[in-house]
Amino acid sequence: MDTKIIQFIINEIIQTGEYTLEGIANSTRIPFDVIYDAAGGMKHSFCATSWAKIVDLYLQLKPDVTEILVKKLLEMREKDQQAFSLLLNEI
Repeated sequence: MDTKIIQFIINEIIQTGEYTLEGIANSTRIPFDVIYDAAGGMKHSFCATSWAKIVDLYLQLKPDVTEILVKKLLEMREKDQQAFSLLLNEI
């Protein structure tokens, strides 16, 4: 599952036209071969730091997604504090 998600996010970044695989590697300071493998779905484990860097880059390029995500998290927190805590513990 994680492999598919990171593959999707990397491909979404590339589709914006702002970055190539090389550009993602340079911007995130993740080795190119790691980015290449992840983009092709070949990387089976991706450390939390690399995940955070890729997601951060994605959210910078997709502010509308950031806005939706923040709104949903705040709604969840308001409705059910326990559900919000459970979500954070899964991350």
